[in-house]
Amino acid sequence: MAGQRDLVSTAEASRQLHVSARQVQRLTANGTIVQVGSVGRVKLLDARSIQQLKIQKTGRGRPWTQESIALALEFLHQGESTSGTSVERARTRKRLATITAEGLVQAMRRRAVVRRYRASESFLGQVAQGLTVTGTSAVDADAELAHNLGLAGAAGKSVDGYISDKAAKQLIRATHLVDDANGNVTLRVTDMKIFLEGQFESLVVALDLAESLDARQRAAGLRYLESKLKVFR
Repeated sequence: MAGQRDLVSTAEASRQLHVSARQVQRLTANGTIVQVGSVGRVKLLDARSIQQLKIQKTGRGRPWTQESIALALEFLHQGESTSGTSVERARTRKRLATITAEGLVQAMRRRAVVRRYRASESFLGQVAQGLTVTGTSAVDADAELAHNLGLAGAAGKSVDGYISDKAAKQLIRATHLVDDANGNVTLRVTDMKIFLEGQFESLVVALDLAESLDARQRAAGLRYLESKLKVFR
């Protein structure tokens, strides 16, 4: 069963999103907010899907394209880039000079499709081997990375990582993953090589931590991203 900290009522979702209860109901009906269960007449909603909506409301404009995401990460990683055209590089520099860490997370939200599952603990190791781990999974696996982000690895009983669509389908079958909005496996399905190959690891991990429900992890991710953005201001 999912912990109560991962569930919120319609009233609480309304308060967090600053919208009416009716709007929350509409968002739940169309699947934007995930309903996990209910207690009597009270619907229990997935706090993660609400957090995603909050993040999307922090920035303006359309989400960036895959090409724009890749170019921005290259700039943030090494301070310069030879990719793209001179116009694209100039535009990226201008974006990075004015955007906030929260805005960056919002702009890059379409880097992957996030899906959550429940796995038996006996399969978690196999699941992790099939992914390019990120978020808390990466922090748990790398003490130096944890130190750079100001976090301590906790050897948590969950797995988070990037994977291609084809590989995800195979992994789901092989490890008997079950759809669960509050599950212990997070698959970030993408076709972008920079994520599948683990490039710009610290940046990507920080980007994913910045979407965490855990306030400390989210703060660590945003703090790291902000330190990279300062170079361009």
